[in-house]
Amino acid sequence: AGNDIIGMSEETVSILTATEVVAINKDTLGKQGVRVSPANTSGAEVWARQMSDKSTVVGLLNRGEAACSVTVTWDIISMPPDAKATVRDLWQKKDLGVVTGKFTSPVQSHEVVLVRITPQ
Repeated sequence: AGNDIIGMSEETVSILTATEVVAINKDTLGKQGVRVSPANTSGAEVWARQMSDKSTVVGLLNRGEAACSVTVTWDIISMPPDAKATVRDLWQKKDLGVVTGKFTSPVQSHEVVLVRITPQ
């Protein structure tokens, strides 16, 4: 990462050692993440990557200057619209519950919410 290991901030260490996030890159399916929803007027984009365990990792990205809500609908990640799925926040390391059809999250300006969506 080009960092002085001794002088790294706690935030940098937590990013580089986030095992669930690092595991995305090591997934055996080897699919690349793609933008599944282009930027809207507020700067929100949705990126997705299918995983070998049938889950989908989704990045809710806000390129805008203000916080906004970003939604991923199941149809844009190739899931049936009435499917139930467990959503897990990979940065926060916590389950967000079971949802049907879509997931919406607030995303701060120039940040990303990274979730794993696993069909039930």
